[in-house]
Amino acid sequence: MKYYSEAIEFFEQEIQHNPVIDHHIALAEAYLNTDDTSKALPHLEKAIATKDTDPTLRLSYANLLLHGERFSEAANHYLKLLEQTPNSVIAWNGLAFAMYKNDDLIGALNALLKSAQAGTPKPAQVYLRAIIEDKLELRKEAL
Repeated sequence: MKYYSEAIEFFEQEIQHNPVIDHHIALAEAYLNTDDTSKALPHLEKAIATKDTDPTLRLSYANLLLHGERFSEAANHYLKLLEQTPNSVIAWNGLAFAMYKNDDLIGALNALLKSAQAGTPKPAQVYLRAIIEDKLELRKEAL
C-alpha cells in the first residue's frame, strides 16, 4: 500500500520543526505521487537551490518545469543536467521538447540528434523530429 497522504502530513509537520532539504525532497515526491505538482514545485525549488549537483533531483525539477509549461526554465535545467550527464537520452529529449515549445526549432532538432547519438530513438522522438523537420521545410528528411 502507498500512504502518500500520510507522508504528506508527516513531512509537512517535520519541515516545520526540522526544515532540512531531504524532508523537502520527500514531501515533493509525495506530492508528485498524488499528482499535486503545484505543491511539489516549491519544495523542489528549495532542494535544487541546495543540491544543484544532484542529477536525479535536477531531472525531476526540469521535468516538473516542463510539465508546468515553464519551457525556458526547463531548458536551462536540462542544459545544466547535460553538463553532468552528457549521454542522458531523457535530458536531451526534455531539452528538445522545451526548445520546440519555445519555437527554437533548430535547437530542438539538434537536441534530438544528440539524443539519437546517445541511445536508440523512441517513437515519440522520431515523431517530434519529423514535425520539426517539416516545419523547417526539410520535407525529404521529415519523411
